[in-house]
Amino acid sequence: MRKALGTVAALAAVVALALPASAKDMGGKFGVGVDQTLGGVTGLELKYFIGDFAVSLEPGFDIWAPDQGDTAFGLNIAIGGVYYFARSDQANLGFGAKVNMGYRNGAAMSTDKKADASFQANIELPLVMEYFFTDHFAFHVATGLLFAIVPEKGAALHAPGQTTGIVKSKPGESSGAPAAAGAPSSSPKGFGFSFGGGSLVTSAGFTFYF
Repeated sequence: MRKALGTVAALAAVVALALPASAKDMGGKFGVGVDQTLGGVTGLELKYFIGDFAVSLEPGFDIWAPDQGDTAFGLNIAIGGVYYFARSDQANLGFGAKVNMGYRNGAAMSTDKKADASFQANIELPLVMEYFFTDHFAFHVATGLLFAIVPEKGAALHAPGQTTGIVKSKPGESSGAPAAAGAPSSSPKGFGFSFGGGSLVTSAGFTFYF
């Protein structure tokens, strides 16, 4: 009898060790923070949890008004969601999909007054790890697959593999506008594919949950 009880106790201990730690209940929580996606969108992060699934919206914009010349304007936005398939009390791991969209007016694309505006869309499939320092504050990093398509009029998003720097019009000429986060690059028209982020800074952010 004692042997049987010992066996049952041992099995119970193994099962207890195998069970996951208590998971943080995020259902119905709303978060506000800052995010920079793999697809090149930087801005405010708005996130809402529906069970283990989080939907997010990341809008951002920048304006550069030089003393001379036209005002450069850029707008970027990311929309998507992440399903957190592994959860614990301190960290969540999830996989999702996001569409990144960017728009730059002609002045942001080139010093040439005849330059056209550009619109670009990138698609990313991020693997996201979110770590909770408290019940209300979390830091997240991401890596994953990115599909970038640079239009003929030029890149409107800064994604891995594109050259960054000053907004250019012709070789050796620049608009004088500093390249803000998400600013266009000198990358020519084409299609790009990458895995992973350039660094933690290019694929990280933080969120405060209410």
